[in-house]
Formats: sequence, C-alpha cells, structure tokens
Amino acid sequence: MKQTLTVNLQGLFINNNPISSETAPLGSLKEALNTVVNRQGIISSRRGFSNYSDEIVGGDISSIFQYRDKLIIHSEDRIFRDEGNGEWTQLATNIELADISYKLRSVQSKNNLYFTSNKGIKKLESLESSVKDAGIPKALNGNAVLVDSGATWFPTGTNVAYRVVIGTNDINGNLLLGSPSQRLILSNTGTQEAYVDLTFNLPDNVTTDYFIQVYRSETSLNIDVEPSDELKLAGQKNITSTDITNRYITFSDKQIPELLGASLYTNQSQESLVNANDVPPFAKDICQYKNFTIYANTKLVGRATFSFLGVNGDGFNIGDTITIDGVVYTGASGNSSALAQFEVVGSGTPAQNLEATAYNFVDIVNSHSGNTSHYAFYTSSAGSIPGQVTIETRNTGADSINITSSKGTAFLPDITIPLKTDNDTSPHKIYISKLDQPEAVPTYQFLPVGSKNFPILRVIALRDSVFIFKKDGIFELTGENFPSFRINLLDSSTQLIAPESAITFANNCFAFTDQGIVSVSSSGVEVLSYDIETPLIQLLANTNVKKSFAVAYDSERSYILFVPSNESLNECDIAYVYNQFTNTFTQWNLGLVKAGILNRTDNKLYFADADNRIIQERKTFSSQDYYDKEIEATLVSFTDNELVLNELLTEVKIGDSVSQGSRNGVIIDLDRNTNTIYIDRVFEGWESGQTVKLVKPIDVRIITNPITGNNPSEMKNFLQATFNFNNPSFRKLSISFNTNFNDTFIKTDINSSSNLGWGQIPWGQSWGGSSSSSASFRTLYPANTTRGLWSSIKIESKQAFNSFDLMGISVLYDGISERFR
Repeated sequence: MKQTLTVNLQGLFINNNPISSETAPLGSLKEALNTVVNRQGIISSRRGFSNYSDEIVGGDISSIFQYRDKLIIHSEDRIFRDEGNGEWTQLATNIELADISYKLRSVQSKNNLYFTSNKGIKKLESLESSVKDAGIPKALNGNAVLVDSGATWFPTGTNVAYRVVIGTNDINGNLLLGSPSQRLILSNTGTQEAYVDLTFNLPDNVTTDYFIQVYRSETSLNIDVEPSDELKLAGQKNITSTDITNRYITFSDKQIPELLGASLYTNQSQESLVNANDVPPFAKDICQYKNFTIYANTKLVGRATFSFLGVNGDGFNIGDTITIDGVVYTGASGNSSALAQFEVVGSGTPAQNLEATAYNFVDIVNSHSGNTSHYAFYTSSAGSIPGQVTIETRNTGADSINITSSKGTAFLPDITIPLKTDNDTSPHKIYISKLDQPEAVPTYQFLPVGSKNFPILRVIALRDSVFIFKKDGIFELTGENFPSFRINLLDSSTQLIAPESAITFANNCFAFTDQGIVSVSSSGVEVLSYDIETPLIQLLANTNVKKSFAVAYDSERSYILFVPSNESLNECDIAYVYNQFTNTFTQWNLGLVKAGILNRTDNKLYFADADNRIIQERKTFSSQDYYDKEIEATLVSFTDNELVLNELLTEVKIGDSVSQGSRNGVIIDLDRNTNTIYIDRVFEGWESGQTVKLVKPIDVRIITNPITGNNPSEMKNFLQATFNFNNPSFRKLSISFNTNFNDTFIKTDINSSSNLGWGQIPWGQSWGGSSSSSASFRTLYPANTTRGLWSSIKIESKQAFNSFDLMGISVLYDGISERFR
C-alpha cells in the first residue's frame, strides 16, 4: 500500500501540464473558488459580505475612496459622504468624470482631499465642507489714483510699482496664495507728495473667504527710472460680498515705506515670477510623491497672445471691434464696462498710446459682466514693445475660444482670421506642484513622458519612484525635487490593460497587463500570474476587460483583481486573489461588483455592487463571518422543523440557511403559498414575533490537480482519502472523487464534530467532542472511482456558517497491474 501525502496546499496551477509534479506540484489546485491561502500550505474559506445598508446610493457608482475616517462615493455626477453607518450625505453635484475612460482619481495632502473632474481639480477641506476648485485664481488688472492730501508717502517726480495677490487660509490652516497680477506702474507727476487709491478687478470664483494682498515697490529715483519689481507687502484686505457684487475691490495705500511688510514670493530675490502659484492643470490622474502632487494627462488654461501694432490712423481706431468668444469689445472715446467699450488713446507718444489702449482693453474685458469665459492680461514687459495682451480661459481644460477683429491687420498676428486659444492638451505630460503645495503648479514645471501619441493611463507613486503607464511602455520617475526629477523607460514590452487594476501594494506597483498580473518595481516587471495565465490571456479579447479593478488588502497580504468574465458584463464577477507571502492565487465570486476599497478605519473591504449598494466584509472572526447576503423576516410560528414567516421573498432558495440567535438550520424545502420553510434540524426555543435571518451560503469549491503518486503512468487502485483540518467549523462538506477513467465526480459527505454533540460523531472521525482544534476525516473512494492512473478530489461547502482550514490530504492506493478487468 502506498500513500500520497499533501501537506502544502498551493492555490491555483492551471496553466501547465497538470500531471507533472514540476509544473503542477502536489497540493496545487485546478479550482479554488471563494478561498484564501493566507498561511503557508493551508487553504481556507473566505469571509462573507453583507449589505452595508439597504439604501441605494443614487446613480451609477464609479469610485469609492476614503477621506479621513469616512468613505466617499462618486456616483454619476454626485459626491456622497458616508455617515459611518451606511447612510449617505450628498456633498456635491455636477462632478463628472474627466474622461469616461477614467475613474475619478484622488489624493490626500495637507489634510485636504483633491480629485479629478471634467472641470479641473476639485477639493474637500473637511467632511462637512462643500466641494471647491483647487488652486487660487490669478489676480487681475488694477487702476490707481493719486490722492495728495492726508497720510502721504509718494514723492513727486518718482514712480512706484504694484502687484496684488489673492489668497485664503483654508479650513485646515493652510495659507494659499495665487499668481500675482500684472505689474501696475504709477507716476507722481504732481507737485505734492501723495498716497494711492487702488482698484483691482476680481475674478468670478472668489468668495468672502478670500483676501487680497497688495505689494508695493520702493519709489524710483526719478520719473525717468523704472521702479523695481522687488515688492513688499503694503497691506491686506478681506473680500466682501459687496466687492464680489461690484466685481472689484478698492484699497487705500497709506503705508509709509519703513512699515512695508514681507517680500512678495515671486520677487527675483525670492522664488522669481516664473514660480508663480498657477492653479493645478486639468488632469485625468493624480498622485502624491515625496510631498509633491503630480498631475497626469493634462490640459492647461487656454491661452492666446496678440499685440496691438498701432492705434489711430492705420491702426486700431474708435469704432473698430475685437470679438472674443462672441463678446464684442468696441474701441471708443472713453471706457464703459457696461457697454464693453474701451478708450482708444491718442494723446501721447505712439508707444504710450499703444500701452494705454491695451491697458484699457484689458480692464474692460475683465470688468464686463457679459463676459463669463475669459480674462485678459497685459503681458508686455519693461523694455519690450508695448501693446501685448494675453487672453486666458477662466477654466483649465476649457474648449478653445475664438478671437477676431474688424481691423485684424492692426494686430500681430493678423486676427482677421480667428485666433484660437490653446490649452496645451498634453496627454503625455505630468505637471508637478511645489513641495507641500498641491494647489501651486508653475506652468513650466512639467515633464513629457514617452511619445505624445500615447496618453498616460495611470500614475502610481511608491516610496522612491513613480510608475507611469502608457501604451508605449512603463516609465519610472525618480528624484528628490523638480530639478533632479528624471523619467526613464522601465519596460517597453508591457501594456496596462485595466487602469484601475494598477495600485500600490507592498511598496510595489501591481497591475493587470497584457503579460498578466505583474509586480512593477525599479528592478523591472515581474510576471506573477504565469500559473493562472490561460484565463487571464483569454480575457484580453473581452471588450469590457478595461472595467477590471483591484484592491490591496495589506493586512492580509493580498492583491485582489476583479474582472468581468465575459464581454456582456458591465461589472466584474470574478476576482483573482494573490497572496504575496504564500505566492498563491485563488478565486472569489461576490456577485457583480464595479468598485471597491479597503477601509483603513475598520480594515474591512467594501464594494459597490450592480444595484449601486455598498457591501461590507464580515469580520467578527467567528462563524457569523461565513455567509453572504442576508434577508430579514419575522417568525410567525414554528412546529418541529417547520417555520412560518411573515413573508418569503423570491430570493430565498433551498440550500439557504435560517438563523435566530444560536439556532440555525439549512432550508431543505419551502412553500411560498404559506410562507413556510422546512429546515434540516429541530430546535426548541425559536422566538415567534422576532426577527430571523435568511442567509446565502458561500459557494466554496476546491478541486485538486491530478494526484499521480509521482508516476502518472502507473495503474493504481485508490482506496481511501484522509482530510486534515484545523479549527473545522462546518456541519457538512461534500467530497467528490474522479479518475482519468471516470471524469464524473462521485460524491460523498463528511460531517464535522464542531456542530455535533457526543454520540453524534461518526465513529473514527474525531475524539473529544466539539472542543477539538483540529480534526481528521477519512472516507473510502466510491465505487467507479477506484482505478486509474490519477485521481482528482473535489471539496465543496454550500452551507452558511461553514468555514474550514484545510491543512492536508492523504490518499492511500495500491499499485496494480495494467492488465485488469
């Protein structure tokens, strides 16, 4: 008599020769449904999932993410916050996906939550706050008037320069400052010292939570000297509701030079103007790396620049027009914001007339109430040709707008033919914020990644690098700051199949690619799923495979990949569960799901199902963990094993279980006409009028690869099998056997002592009643399955509250002659 002892259950091996001990080692499995191999050599049943609440979260759930200790859901165009008990509070509407091919992506930084949308990057500052635009708007143009009485500081015959910055302190105490305005220069050509009254136009998305900071230069030596652009704080003023209604704010600068405050952050002696705090770009993905926020697959604010070539005569004249996005601005003898008219100046030198006219045009564009799509900025610098204007769209990623003129030849370029704004759509670029300033993204601070013909699909940040997935390869970003950041091609032969499958796990990046499930690190790409490659490769022809997503279950060392098994499914029905420590794969079936997360507050898995409900992992570490969906009903009456309920829903089936307190049984029959169920056991003490739970079992199924006794060519007579369990907690398991001569599995059942009393334990199966922490179960091979070259064994559990840890299988057999009847 010979024995084959399997004490190392190894998960799925379904890609190679199943009768070879080298390619499918002893203990490998052909099926491992709804199981886990979290401990070396032991396969266990998975925990179940319950409805987190009966409330349907409105719309089609696309993403679940976590902010602080609460779950956040993106559902169609709405954002919901979990109250911690399965009730959901709507936080925002009109939050649509940046691209229907991408899910909503998010990061947490500076205690805020930042996420992508079709209208740029948005943020939450708390669980109670409303959704806001990320970034502080750039300050607009201003005007100044001399006041020659009162507190004076501005000497005659000198010049002074101003810039203004818009800012706020957010709920979390972060000081946020935007890009400074264009420089405003004022000359005191009068006969007395003066102070200055300033007026600055306001962008349309400021609130009373914002303020302005006014920065001023030292006065120049004389009227012919350009004032310095080294500016210091002259004062700060809160924006009021009246200012917002007026669309401008006023400020009286009476500050004496000795009391000027901090330097402007864009001074050349500080960060310089090129490092202005521009708002984050429109992006389809986002990640956080070494306290930098990285925005990928981007668009900027739309921009177009043109210059006035001249005014009056052959240039731009009174009555000529400039049309921007359908808004007509007309040259006139004076400024009128209401009429969209700007003064064409002719009283100075040609250069002065150009500059003044352009300033007037900028002022009217920014103050005209009929303009809702664009701003204007005077962008000629000191010493350059005057008259240059830049038009910017108000939103990042906005569609291009047209700029044209009735006197197009008066401009460079000629805008008789419409000039279009360009938002620098760059699907292959990443933009990088300033350190610890996710809302400050200088426009020069970007890096191209690979070919511009292939968009970035995903960016995943690890501790020491960022992996960037594109169709032309996997790229790696390394470095400590923007000057040292470098991007290198890591692998050109691997393509990401499902963007939502790429996640951080065990300080590597795991993803579902055309090479299967891979681990990506600085060392390269390692294929993990070769042993289960066949079904994964077959999925590549599935048009819905991009709907696959993954969740990292760090405490259980598992990467869980959900896939749709066929192209007719819009949700995922199968999960491949990889355990990093045991290097094994198993499968789960949770029904149809489409998004998921590990809630780090309670360390439980949560998923959105096809009905847009959230299901929650059961995790009490008891038998109550081992069932899935539950339905509540009221027990009307009971007699022996007959239970009459107040209702019997169609979802309740034979094979489900019913429980109340410590009593539970399997439904063996039912009568829907009388709302009666019949269970497999008789209990006393059911409480009529109280709630009972009708629960769905977890369909656990294990099929071993062929057991050959290390010789698949030797004829065998299989005698018996022994199954060794640790902590068995099941009433019944179905054990089936087949051989290569009889593919049909022949079934027998084994019963555990864990739910049976003394005297009910089958003789020879266990000693000591239900206190045993381990047990062995022995059964004979059924007839018609005893002879063959190899044998497979199927283990099934289809009862709620069943769980087990299978430690090993022993098979006894005799070698027999190949000549037999």
